[in-house]
Amino acid sequence: MGLLDLFKKKKKILKEPKLEIGKTAKNELSIANKFFTVHSDIKDLVWIKNGPKKNYIPSTPNNQKFESNGFIITFSAMNEEEPSLIDLNKTVNKPSKEIERPPYYPTYETLTPEQRYQYWAFLANPYNNSADTGYLFIFYYGLERHLLEGKIEKALEMIVRLRDVHSNKSFQYYSGNAITLSCIKNKRPDLMQRFLDSLDKEHEYHFSDSLLLLAFYSFSKPLTSKDVIRLSKSFGYTKTNYVKGYPELFERILTDRIQSNYGQKDIMLSDLIPDLSQVKSSYLRLFANMSLINKEIAFPDILLDTKFTKVIHNLLNDTHEQLKSDLAEMRKKNIAPEKKNTSKPRNVIIFDQTEERRLLKELAKNKKDPVDRHFTYIQLQDFYYKYRDLDPKYLNECMAFCFKDIELLKELHESYVSQRIKDEMRLLDFRSKEESDRNIDKIVKEKFQGKIPAFNRLAIIYEKKKDYEKAIEICQQAMAYYQDLNDEVNLDDFVKRIERLEKKVSKV
Repeated sequence: MGLLDLFKKKKKILKEPKLEIGKTAKNELSIANKFFTVHSDIKDLVWIKNGPKKNYIPSTPNNQKFESNGFIITFSAMNEEEPSLIDLNKTVNKPSKEIERPPYYPTYETLTPEQRYQYWAFLANPYNNSADTGYLFIFYYGLERHLLEGKIEKALEMIVRLRDVHSNKSFQYYSGNAITLSCIKNKRPDLMQRFLDSLDKEHEYHFSDSLLLLAFYSFSKPLTSKDVIRLSKSFGYTKTNYVKGYPELFERILTDRIQSNYGQKDIMLSDLIPDLSQVKSSYLRLFANMSLINKEIAFPDILLDTKFTKVIHNLLNDTHEQLKSDLAEMRKKNIAPEKKNTSKPRNVIIFDQTEERRLLKELAKNKKDPVDRHFTYIQLQDFYYKYRDLDPKYLNECMAFCFKDIELLKELHESYVSQRIKDEMRLLDFRSKEESDRNIDKIVKEKFQGKIPAFNRLAIIYEKKKDYEKAIEICQQAMAYYQDLNDEVNLDDFVKRIERLEKKVSKV
């Protein structure tokens, strides 16, 4: 049954599928029998390819650059089609049985008719935290586009609400990074403050601390003692006994020390880092939407300023020592506060056979598609590694899928390039032949740019087994792979890993 069939009313077929907007008693929109509807919060945020509600026109790829407080961030916008783009001519079928989950990198285009029906159900209630993460990401891809070139305020507000109910780590990571970069790029301290005010759950802090500090610097926002404590691990501070056991006392003493050292209760980053242009850069993938950018972006990383991190580390350490001394005096007087119990109940891990069957079924389905197979391999690696302590066979399974993924790399690149060229050919109506030829040449040259987690996973496993020689061998394979792609960031990571491993070998 196609989309037009779902719009039938008394055997009368509508000539054009419509995106309908209407409210239910609970001020929500739902999928009705006669037409599709979406939640009122997102009616202006979905990207439509065709029909009267069409609002998307492919943009020309370009380099974007913005400057803030003496630093410059540059990134290249891609020319791929928006993955959240809704084609109203695509078939949609109501599922008659349980359907498979969307692929690792889902797009509306690649969903099955039944999955599209489920996606429309998600659009009716995007706050349903039991919805498959794949549908969340399809919608989120479009929100990222709005953060860069659309309805920034509405998109940010929607993402904040979604982050409150969807705790998926990848979603939290990408959305936190994208919001922060968008606020810096668009010079919107008001929106950054709205985002910071929304961070009231532990899972919502799962994004780049380096990027967060850059926002603090950009908007002249002071670093409070609470901020310093929350970011303590990023400053290399690991003595958490008093931080967790006596949080109120620790914060009060730290605040007093900051006041004593700087004449104010908070820290202004610009006082400690006068010239941000001299700070070393880090690279992060800041967008999940690969049609926006599929490479990591360089930005000044305040956490790489060793003078600054040493100052903060010393503040924390001095606070620790003072609290230790104060507690000793209070215990002598029998007035010491009770230490908070910070131990967490141990989770009993039970092997998920249902998820294993689903992943293996997905792998069988993707047998002929190396790109999809690669992403399923990653999921299987993560899945079996989670249960490594239950039985050694699960760690062996994880390693086996790592090796299979590495063996697949040549085939992966060939298939990826072929698919990208086909995508480029579909956009010929929007571009000149010369532009398309340039894009195809770039696709062939760059190939698949994604990171290969299997290299890291195997290196870590062998290192933990103290099989350093084997770990070095894996790192050397990774170096050869990334060197071929001119990927200096990942190449450098493995160079440093080998240096560390060689030191361990010399001590054996």
